[in-house]
Amino acid sequence: MLKLKKHRYYYFILLTTFVIFNNILLCQKNQEFLTTKIKPGDGITLLLQRFNLEISSFNINKFKELNQKKISSKEELFLHHIYKLPILTLDYDPINFESMIESISNVSPQKVLDFNNNLIEKGLIKKDYKSGKKIYIPLSFLKNQTVKIDDEKTEEFNTGEELIYDLKEKKGEFKIFGEKYSRLTKKSSTFKGFIFYLVSGHGGPDPGAIGFKDGYELHEDEYAYDVTLRLGRNLIENGAKVFFLVYDKNDGIRDEKFLTTSSKEIFSTGDTISIYQKERLAKGSDIINALYEKYKKNAKEQISINIHLDSRETKQKIDIFFYHQDNDKKGENIANILLTTIKDKYDKNQPGRGYKGTVSTRNLFMLKNTIPTTLYIELGNIQNERDQIRFIEYNNRQAIANWLFEGLKKSFFQKK
Repeated sequence: MLKLKKHRYYYFILLTTFVIFNNILLCQKNQEFLTTKIKPGDGITLLLQRFNLEISSFNINKFKELNQKKISSKEELFLHHIYKLPILTLDYDPINFESMIESISNVSPQKVLDFNNNLIEKGLIKKDYKSGKKIYIPLSFLKNQTVKIDDEKTEEFNTGEELIYDLKEKKGEFKIFGEKYSRLTKKSSTFKGFIFYLVSGHGGPDPGAIGFKDGYELHEDEYAYDVTLRLGRNLIENGAKVFFLVYDKNDGIRDEKFLTTSSKEIFSTGDTISIYQKERLAKGSDIINALYEKYKKNAKEQISINIHLDSRETKQKIDIFFYHQDNDKKGENIANILLTTIKDKYDKNQPGRGYKGTVSTRNLFMLKNTIPTTLYIELGNIQNERDQIRFIEYNNRQAIANWLFEGLKKSFFQKK
């Protein structure tokens, strides 16, 4: 019996040691850090102070290491961007917490808890360590304070600037379009000097409208994103500069019928897409407006295009239709030419089909609050079985992108 108790005791010690060692490995390998969004007036020291971090050369240098691609030469931070703090995030294990902290930290477990409680009191984190199962530890608390910078993570698209695709970058290869479509060929300079802000509807926690086909869910954000990428690719190949407001590192242009759904889309600035509609739309318009102001002196034209799918009763079939900003003659003219282009295409390719698209204004947030000429395009009813063919066949998605591109070309370059 005594031997059995000894074995149990040694097993417990071994298990505890393994848990502690595993958490130490997490410190070195996973590199999961607390992040925050920059606010007006933020600098490095102000940011560190807000999170109760000592203003020391150690903390300042670690912050610079973690965010080296998002700090200007004058050590300025970029508004609304997400930055990593020199605060490590670990899983909270109440049983082994004290032994873990004592093994990896220079401070007491209570000081670590006090630090976390202060973050909660300030509203800097949403959940405490008990409910959120996460504990936050400043790197300055650790015995081993080495930080290995993960280049793959830091090189992801973190800023809107990195999502300006022109053919001079990477010899015409663009990862956003996926492996199959990443290589572009310059076809013309027709749209040289033009800037397009392409906005695919919804994304992140909001899938938008949902349809059903052959046992699959059809999510608006996935199909709108695919058409948006295809249109953007056409524009880039013909000289335009394109900003994609929404970005999904896992999904480029896809040729499948049933596009895999996810909630991993983010804004091209690296910011998460809010689940709250007003916050999401306000953030999107802010990004576009800031870029508009930056480029308005040199751009020939700046156009914002929002692409969505509608949701109505399953029996209601609808054609592609357009909204433009109120009292915007340029936008109205572009929308009418797009409509005419699509009508001509249907008349040629499907004689007798008819086309009942419309052009009108509507009180939508992105139309009211975005500065450049803005169009809002609805591609059809995701609930309707006949409309669904327009979305699930990749050739049709490409045709829509081609027709929209041709309509835009006519809008600016056809003889008046």
